[in-house]
Amino acid sequence: MSEAGLSPPSNRTGNIHTFDTICAPVDRVHGLSAIRQHARRCITSWNLNPMARAEILTIINELGNNILHHGGEGRICITPAQINGHLGFRIIAEDTGPGISSLGRAGFHGHSRGKGLGLGLKGIERMANDLRIASRLPKGTYVEVWKWVF
Repeated sequence: MSEAGLSPPSNRTGNIHTFDTICAPVDRVHGLSAIRQHARRCITSWNLNPMARAEILTIINELGNNILHHGGEGRICITPAQINGHLGFRIIAEDTGPGISSLGRAGFHGHSRGKGLGLGLKGIERMANDLRIASRLPKGTYVEVWKWVF
């Protein structure tokens, strides 16, 4: 996995403390069940409010669906992090698909390469505090999401 986006979003400064990263494959064999199970276990241990739990699980679900529909296979990793007493989660999704040729339109404003409505990335953007996307044509896509919960 690439560590290209290790730094937290610019709206958080100070010492960062990360906890164990949990990763799981996302492909036609494993589907999303492994990462969903790991994510539920991870966020449950932090005693988050129901809205924060739902948003994190929805972000993971949307990223996973994008991998399955566009990338074919990849993985998702989730890392809890604390900065100056603020808790957040860094979620990274990487796939080995063809990449996104038009990042400016990808998944935004109803644009979609697949059969969907193109709302996945837009929904993630609305729930996340920071969303970063990098495409390595034709070798896949890297998506990094930061979600701060308190």
